[in-house]
Amino acid sequence: MRTTTVEQLQNLQQKPRCVRNVCVLAHVDHGKTSLVDSLVASNGIISTAMAGKLRYMDSRPDEQQRGITMKSSAIALKYNFGGEDVLINVIDSPGHVDFSSEVSTAVRLCDGAIVVVDVVEGVCPQTKVCIQQAWTENLKPVLVLNKVDRLVSEMKLQPLDAYVHLTQVLEQINAVMGELFASEAISNTTDTWTSGLDEADDSQLYFSPEQGNVVFASAVDGWAFDVAHFAGLFSAKLNLDKDELAKCLWGDFYLKGGKIATGAQEKAKKPLFVQLVLENLWAVYESRDKEKIKTMAEKLGVKMSARDARHPDPKVQIRALLAQWMPLASAVLEMICKQVPSPAELSDARAVGLMSSQHHTFECLPEESKSLKKDFLDCKSTDEAPVILYISKMIPVDKSTLPENKPKPLTAEEIARRKLLAREKHAQMMAQAEAGMHCTSLDERPPDPKKEEEQMEEMPGDDLVFVAFARVFSGTVKIGQSLYVLNPKHDPQEAIKKLNAGEELGPHIHPVEVRQLYILMGRDLEAVDFVPAGNVLGIGGLEEQVLKSATLASTVACPAFTELQQAAEPILRVAVEPRHPQQMPQLLRGLKLLNQADACVQVLVQESGEHVIVTVGEVHLQRCIDDLKTRYAKIEMNVSEPIVQFRETIIDPPKMDMVNEAIIDTTKIGENAVEVWTSNRQAYLKVLAVALPSEVATLLENNRQQLRQDPSKVKDQLKKAFASENWPEDTVDRIWTFGPRRCGPNILLNRIEGHPGSIWTEEGPNGGSFVNGFQLATLAGPLCEEPMMGICFVVQEFIEEGEVVTGQLMSAVKEACRKAFQAQPQRLMLAMYTCNILANADILGKMYAVLGRRHGRVLHGDQQEGCATFSVTAVLPVVESFAFAAEIRKQTSGLASPQLVFSHWEVLDVDPFWAPSTDEEYLHFGEKADSGNRARIYMDSVRRRKGLSTEHKIVEFAEKQRTLSKNK
Repeated sequence: MRTTTVEQLQNLQQKPRCVRNVCVLAHVDHGKTSLVDSLVASNGIISTAMAGKLRYMDSRPDEQQRGITMKSSAIALKYNFGGEDVLINVIDSPGHVDFSSEVSTAVRLCDGAIVVVDVVEGVCPQTKVCIQQAWTENLKPVLVLNKVDRLVSEMKLQPLDAYVHLTQVLEQINAVMGELFASEAISNTTDTWTSGLDEADDSQLYFSPEQGNVVFASAVDGWAFDVAHFAGLFSAKLNLDKDELAKCLWGDFYLKGGKIATGAQEKAKKPLFVQLVLENLWAVYESRDKEKIKTMAEKLGVKMSARDARHPDPKVQIRALLAQWMPLASAVLEMICKQVPSPAELSDARAVGLMSSQHHTFECLPEESKSLKKDFLDCKSTDEAPVILYISKMIPVDKSTLPENKPKPLTAEEIARRKLLAREKHAQMMAQAEAGMHCTSLDERPPDPKKEEEQMEEMPGDDLVFVAFARVFSGTVKIGQSLYVLNPKHDPQEAIKKLNAGEELGPHIHPVEVRQLYILMGRDLEAVDFVPAGNVLGIGGLEEQVLKSATLASTVACPAFTELQQAAEPILRVAVEPRHPQQMPQLLRGLKLLNQADACVQVLVQESGEHVIVTVGEVHLQRCIDDLKTRYAKIEMNVSEPIVQFRETIIDPPKMDMVNEAIIDTTKIGENAVEVWTSNRQAYLKVLAVALPSEVATLLENNRQQLRQDPSKVKDQLKKAFASENWPEDTVDRIWTFGPRRCGPNILLNRIEGHPGSIWTEEGPNGGSFVNGFQLATLAGPLCEEPMMGICFVVQEFIEEGEVVTGQLMSAVKEACRKAFQAQPQRLMLAMYTCNILANADILGKMYAVLGRRHGRVLHGDQQEGCATFSVTAVLPVVESFAFAAEIRKQTSGLASPQLVFSHWEVLDVDPFWAPSTDEEYLHFGEKADSGNRARIYMDSVRRRKGLSTEHKIVEFAEKQRTLSKNK
């Protein structure tokens, strides 16, 4: 039975120092949701017996079926800490890499993070990503070392070996924290002679049990403890101070003559943690005698239920004993109350970080905006304080589940009135029957044409509403209040000027009225009239004004908050269409709802007219398709095979031939320049294609947003990158534009003598034609109509001999760029995943075989310290990755599960038009032949999908090479 009322939660919300906002972060299957179950059970929302099994926060059917969390969801819990009630808003987040955007939405709203680590698997790739995200948002992390029971039941470790293993896992986690700390300290220093590490304070940086920020737990068995718990048990018996024992219970300490001494490892003594903690815990787990378990329970003062005491399985009794002796919820919630700061203790760095963005730093803000920092730090909820809140995502909710739409219990008067109406209706029906009149039931009545027409016009998704997932940082938000929705491009200084002048505020500010407010309770919502500063909440009625995330404020002086940092990039595309063409409006409506409901999905309309969904990975894609079919569009759809993007590029011409003899004078500038005339023969231009340095191409690819909005922000970085590759000093000043779409990783360079065209000044005469022709050329290359990457097109000459037609010049520039591209060694670029796999030695061979069949490449495989598990890191082409996870699980009997994250673009270093001409070449260049064959297969598949002619005949190089090898 639920032990907390809405009124109690509302009272606690008004005390910001009694509020904690935390998110639970971890790698997939490390036990986050099972841990949250125990926290939820502490408030009576679910039974303690179901904790760890129910997965209460996973409300979607596919979450329960797959056993993974796919969305972040919040619940408000009450905990009595030191005699005072504390409100703890817990946000459970996904651990699968495909849903890492949900982690971003969670960390933005919190002040602390519970990092959960499986002590057997240790630090995994997504663990590092989660810690990185918490670090970026300046959250206070605490650590739960979960699944300690596996050290006993699976790994069969002795207490001393388990202690060594735990210290190694803790060192791995602290190494990640140390890397983040060092990189930040180095980047913040202005002194070229020092690194900044000596002056930086790292005293509170690391996880350490004696500091109280580490809990040892088993979420599935429902127990957890910190060192203070055992210090309290043994301090009186050992006649030692509790606090002193707590500080020495973890580390190289041992008991000597009733006193604590150091040097346990050197003197081959059992550390205190082994002697007092692990040996006792092992003794419980290894007990198989019911009477012995009963005796332990009596000594510990634990009363087991009669049902547990009679249960024939000793494991059930052990779990019941440990869960009551060291309840998980108490240990974790107490650590949160002690370690995680309240909203009233918001750090100065976090306040500045929220108010700064890529468009403006905090120092550049007007004084009215800077003064708001004090309201952030004070967490004021008075009527005079400005209302500022941030929406991190929009949550789709069925209308029927909203509190205002749920049936309310009837009062005694309503029940009496309904009984009277029922009697009168019954009497009327009996009278009609006696008179011989026919009574038509509701089901037999003719259909109402007006109602049928309304049903026909009803669109899918009309039964859904969106609730904004938000946090109040200042003031008190109330129903009926008018606020401003501030878009990312909102400029506070400009808005203040317009407001003072009485002008319209512009397109980046929209007024909105708050209609509904909710306390988020996992699967349920509780309606409230107001929510003060420092609390997480839900807001209804904003779906028309907010797409995915937004800043809301009562003053235009508030800057738009920093955009969420996405840990994974959407890369996997499919095209969708309705199975019946007349249902296209339903599909468009469904795509709009999907785009708003998912923080990471992208919905695009390509040049071909295809409606494309871009997702992070296969699991994410499957969820989006299922949601479209069953929830948003509610129609049958045709879904294409996954569309993988390629890139087209060139490489520097070879300096050595196949017998390692130097090739002379093929790399001179201008050697492969092409000359093109306009169709009316009135203008002539000469263009050369040159491969950009990889550092420059990567810089442009990673800064697309800045190039689109303000290219000058990357100008200095470009100068440094070109200078390091010894390009001419004026290269950056002569850049005409970037492409494709004016923000891509290609450059048009103006080397026309006497022509002033430049992106930094003006385009100059005919500049628009040059720019537009370049954009068209780089958007679709000549190999397979895919975008180009890493190419610099140098316009060396341009001569006008008469009147130049704009369209003809644009076509000539496009043709010149394509021909200049084809004059150089052409290559395809593949999108690459980084693949991280945890596997034991028995299945490494099978795992490597699967990677080999899919043209993966193993980078390294290291054995984790203290166990027989290997951590393998490989790279895998995205185009070869479909059903990869299912295949590797099948081949390894489920013992290996990969994590795929988009990493980089990689050149397939073989000429796609290369073909061996002799049997000797087939024999000696089998690998090259295989790569060339793959390149042609990729090219032809893309050309077929785009409706282009497949001019490149596929030759089975590998098969012929094998045949020749056998014959020889």
